[in-house]
This record gives sequence, C-alpha cells and structure tokens, in this order.
Amino acid sequence: MNKKQKRALTYGIIVLSLVLLFPPLVELSEKSFEFIFITDLSKVDYIRLNFHNLIVAALTAAFIYGFRNRKKSEETKEDDQEQQ
Repeated sequence: MNKKQKRALTYGIIVLSLVLLFPPLVELSEKSFEFIFITDLSKVDYIRLNFHNLIVAALTAAFIYGFRNRKKSEETKEDDQEQQ
C-alpha cells in the first residue's frame, strides 16, 4: 500500500467516524431530517445511515484502487508475456 492509498484510507475512516458520530435523524412529527450528535438512538434514521456508510466505503475503496501503483501491474503483464 503506497502513501496515497494510506491517506485515502485514513480520510475514509475519518469521514466514516463523523457519519457515525453525527447520524441522520428523523423527527417523526415533522418528517424533517436533522444531523446532530448522537443523543437518542431511537431517533436515528438507520436506512439513511446505512446508505451514507455504503457511499463512504465505496468512495474510499475507489480511491484506494485508483491510487494503486500502476508500474507494478505493468511489469507483471510484461513478465507474463515474456514467460509465454
């Protein structure tokens, strides 16, 4: 794992932590959505929370994959072609 990948993973963990600390809440009386620090778990909108977690995890994985070391994969392809 190179430096950019580690940085992407660190940022992903930080954002995921913030999403979990400040989950989307739904007020059943007003049907409005709010984001506040976790105080009452009965007010958490778990569907939106899971959606947010999925988006953060997918973006983090995409950045980690995008920042992979392409030179090594090209060298591997060349080695495979030479062996054939």
